[in-house]
Order: sequence, then C-alpha cells, then structure tokens
Amino acid sequence: MFDRKRILPIAPPKNILVIRWDGKLGDAIVSSFFYREAGKLKDITVTVITTPELAEFHRDHFGAQRVLISPANPGLADLCKLARQLCNIDTVVHLVGTIRARELLFLYLIKPLNVFSHDDDIGWVNGKMRAATASLAFWEKYAFVLRQLGATDIDGSYRIPDSLSRSVHERERRPRVVFNPFASRPDKSLSEVKAICLLRRIAERVPDWEVSILYRPDTHGDALAMKHAAACPNIVLAASILTFADAISAVREASLVISVDTGFVHIADGLNKSLVAICPQIGHEFNPWLPRSSPHTRIVYCVQDLLTYRRTAKKDMDNFDDDDVVSAIEAVLATVEMAPG
Repeated sequence: MFDRKRILPIAPPKNILVIRWDGKLGDAIVSSFFYREAGKLKDITVTVITTPELAEFHRDHFGAQRVLISPANPGLADLCKLARQLCNIDTVVHLVGTIRARELLFLYLIKPLNVFSHDDDIGWVNGKMRAATASLAFWEKYAFVLRQLGATDIDGSYRIPDSLSRSVHERERRPRVVFNPFASRPDKSLSEVKAICLLRRIAERVPDWEVSILYRPDTHGDALAMKHAAACPNIVLAASILTFADAISAVREASLVISVDTGFVHIADGLNKSLVAICPQIGHEFNPWLPRSSPHTRIVYCVQDLLTYRRTAKKDMDNFDDDDVVSAIEAVLATVEMAPG
C-alpha cells in the first residue's frame, strides 16, 4: 500500500537524510566520513536521525548539519513524529537489508526522490545496493552512495570523536592492552570462561604491560568477575566507563586493542591502533564488517557451524584457539618494533 510503484532514476540531491537510529557505535563510526564528504557537494544539507547517546557525535564531530533524536529502532508513532519534522528531503540513506512495514510508511510520508538501501525489492529504493555492493566493506558502501550522488576523490578516513583526556598520570603509565570481550548480544560476546582463559594468555604474553578490560555499565560486574578469576597482577578494569566517550578515551590510550565487538574494532581502526580483531566466519560469506587492511591489524576468525547458525541465527564467538590470538599479538608487535622511529 505504501510502496512506490514506479522506480525512478537517481535525481540530483539537495537534502540528504541519513538514518542511524540503530544506536550502534561501530556503525556510526563506519559512516562518520559520509557527512564530511557529502558536505563537499554543492548546496547539500545532510540531516541524520540518531539516538540520544550518539547525537553529540554526529553534531559536533561527524559534521551533520541537522540532528534529529529518536529512540533506538523507533515505533510507528515515533516515525510519524519524525516525518512531521522533515520537509523537502529528496535523498534517504538507510543501509539495511530489510525495510520494515512501518519504515515504508515513513518513506511514504516524506516522499524522497532517492532511497539507497540493500532492500532491492522495495519500490522506494532506486539506489539498489544488495547486488551492486555485495563484495564491499561497509565503509565502501557509504563511499558507493557518495559516488552515486556525484562525489569524487572520496576520503574514507573515519572521524573519531575527540574526548576528554585522562590525567597526565594515567597517560604516562606503562603500555596498555585494551581487551573487550563484550558485544551487543551475549552470542556475539566471549563466554566468561573463554574470556578468563584468554585474559591469562594475554597477561602472560605481555607481563610488563597493563591489560585493561573494557566494559559497558551493564557488564561492569561481569568484567570485575573476570578480573578476579584471571588473578593476574597486570589485569585491571578500564577506569570509569560510563559513556561512549569514556570507551573511546580508553581505546585512544591503548597501545594494543583486542576486541570481539566490531564497534571498538572500528574505533581502533580509525585511530590507527595496533589491533587484533576476533571476527566470525560464516562459511564462505563475505563479512563487510572486517577492519580495513593494515600492517598493524590481524584478524582471528571464529568459524561458525553453519547448520546451528542457520537454525538459531546465533553465533559462537568462543570457537577459536587462544594460541591464534597470541600469535596475532606477536605479529602485530613485530610490525610496531620494525616501524621507523
């Protein structure tokens, strides 16, 4: 009922709307350069819809000219309210695999000329990206949209929000590994047993370094239990992680980041940190969320059981060998030691 019946060619943009109401930090970081590069186009205004926790990042650091605040994954009433705040939007960037029914109503209400999405079956979507960008990393998908809108010489470097520096005392501490065993869901995280075993291996590999466990406020108790169970003198909790900005500060101060969560993988990537990313491998599927290639980055893959994953849609992020992480640490440290200066 609310879908567009006729596919239109891409029209020149003037007012672009980027939908980022998922509230995911990593996804926001990957798209952060879009606002800077879209701003280079003539007479373009870029609006973003995002969650309260990420509004300041988009406004003060990413460069969105207008920021509308929404709850994560808004309901029908929220979408109708948002639609009333928007006028003359001609281009929508909503890079999801499936556009939901209530989102179709939202598009019907704002009536854009262009919609970029992976949901190629929707009539509103004339910037069809499922097949066209199937082999591209997610940051490259945003670059694809920019090229379709007329941008050239695209700088894809992420814009990592500046954050308050920690005290001079903290900054002068010994080298630090930031270890993040937590992700947005339990099945995307390491189990407590696996995290404790890996913590011990990391602490033994770099005994003169501080190994700092990163956490969210709701996983602070789990992180504290891991620290006590690992029982290594150089393992600590990251200090006062209450907001996204606090977490970014912790990553900024790291000498090495080891993370199972793609959000902090992308932050470390954007800050050019030495990085060991623990990532799922689902058969031969291309993973668009991998970090960008760098001499200081290594990826440890968790091979997923395809039958279990297809049946449950849940991942097993424990399915890797701790020795592979230690080898990745050694490889990354070797590149740092060989770097000039």
